Amino acid sequence: MKPSAILSFFVAIALVATALMAAVAVTTPFAHAAPATLSKLTIKGLEGVLHDNVSTLTQQSLPPCKATTTAIKRFSKQLPQYIKQALQPYGYYAPTSHIEYRKTEQCWVLSATVSAGTQISVRQLTITLNGEGKHDADLLALISNSTVQRTSALNHAAYEALKSSLLAHAAEKGYLDTTLVTHRVDVYPEQAAADITLVIDTQQRYRIGEVIIQAKDDFLDPEFIQHWVELSPEQYFTISDLYRSRRQLLATQYFADVEVKLDTTRQQAGYVPVIITVTPGYRTHYRTGMGFSTDTGPRLTFDYSNQRTNRRGDQFQARLSLSEVVSELTAGIKFPSRKHPATQWYNLDAGYQRENSDSVKSDITKLGLTHVRQFKSGWQRSVFVDLINEQFETDTDEGSSLLLVPGISFSYTQADNPTRPQQGYRLQASAKAASEALLADTSFTQLTLGYKQILSWNPQHRLLARTSLGATLAEDFEEIPASYRFFTGGDTSIRGFDYRALSPLDNDEELSGGQYLAVASVEYEYLWASSWGVAVFTDVGNAFNDTFEIAQSVGVGLRWFSPIGPIRIDIAVPVSQGEDDFRLHINLGPDL
Repeated sequence: MKPSAILSFFVAIALVATALMAAVAVTTPFAHAAPATLSKLTIKGLEGVLHDNVSTLTQQSLPPCKATTTAIKRFSKQLPQYIKQALQPYGYYAPTSHIEYRKTEQCWVLSATVSAGTQISVRQLTITLNGEGKHDADLLALISNSTVQRTSALNHAAYEALKSSLLAHAAEKGYLDTTLVTHRVDVYPEQAAADITLVIDTQQRYRIGEVIIQAKDDFLDPEFIQHWVELSPEQYFTISDLYRSRRQLLATQYFADVEVKLDTTRQQAGYVPVIITVTPGYRTHYRTGMGFSTDTGPRLTFDYSNQRTNRRGDQFQARLSLSEVVSELTAGIKFPSRKHPATQWYNLDAGYQRENSDSVKSDITKLGLTHVRQFKSGWQRSVFVDLINEQFETDTDEGSSLLLVPGISFSYTQADNPTRPQQGYRLQASAKAASEALLADTSFTQLTLGYKQILSWNPQHRLLARTSLGATLAEDFEEIPASYRFFTGGDTSIRGFDYRALSPLDNDEELSGGQYLAVASVEYEYLWASSWGVAVFTDVGNAFNDTFEIAQSVGVGLRWFSPIGPIRIDIAVPVSQGEDDFRLHINLGPDL
């Protein structure tokens, strides 16, 4: 190549580079400039969703205020098409639009007067289910309850929602091979009519083939894990069943993670395997805590648990609680049922409790065996037998007793929200007895009933009502240990009175404990912030023998719905029995 040609080549390269840098220099400042202000557009003649959809769609294409007249004219010609596209999903296929525009000192101002025209209606509606799902009640209900019906206004969003719901529900109920055969919407604007054709083939509904338990470590008997799962071969299933099984396994506290999935690669002949993969959680747990209530004062607690003492899933728990009034040490082993561990188990418990209140001083040693069963209805039943050795002293007498106390209790809780229920209730009932013929120093029968109801007419207002009833039947009540006599008063019974400071008095005006108990409370609560509320309440009742002397208090309270649970601070004033003092109550715990 000649030198002159080489020189010309480099000069050309330099010129190109200079031009590129100049272009970058010119365009770079604009790359970071603020977006231009858009023209103003007013939509007239439409209301509601029609106006909103047209406004949203056209807003995305508005020219800037500094647009040229040519650009505004071009946009004005395109605007009717944008409006038509925005109205078609609601069945309006032939709208008319009149567009005007003018220039002000600051910006272009446009106006569109729109007539939506005649709305398309559904003339023919053909929805066909083929396969095993053609008679499925849930799928047929979706079709019959849909707003997409013959002679109804055409609404593309409603049609798409129906189509998606049918496919989702088919998958939920185990129609794993469901296919969309035909889905057409034929619109005839000149006839203001539309024909909808939707054909879905659900094919077969699958059953569970086998349930395969896969454990990352051999820490529990696979057969024991299997009994926790409410899935069995041959049964029809839903995807919700799989999620519920996963939640149930995680709730056992045996596992750190649980995966439940269908092995669709091995589905055949109408059956699909379910694979459950479990990862072991921590075996031992420790927890320390501090608390306070007006009844018992400051409280220290220490909890220890072993979530799986062996491959059979037995669990061990121990708890130490220390306070000025009541201190206790308990330990127990939970033995889940081999075949029904989720709903049945045995508890073997041992414990020691010391109480030192103004009304009672006692030392109780207890050994108990309980069989617990949860029913599908939500009820829980406990059948128990306790061996109790108690040394007690009240204001009137003292003594010791050895009792073998069998009994039964029932409980039921229903709430729309476990953290802060708006509607719900809790019912508890128990019956227990002792007999001198069965290793007891005295004979008696005791019945108790507790009920609490929560009502709400909007999220800011709640009404809480509760009652507690009890009766102890005995030939010689003076021989009954203090723990089986009724005392009331305190944070969770009749506020405004000291802890267990209400009961019958003996001839020396000392508390002796009652044969019967009747307590009721009504409380109104107002939530004035997301986590704060105030309350007014009245509590009434007493523990009594032959004569019922009512004790009543009224009060106000502050509520804080903290991350660890509701904290209640109440000030209550007795209005009976000559009391004229007030009492502060602080309590933490769930509403039900």
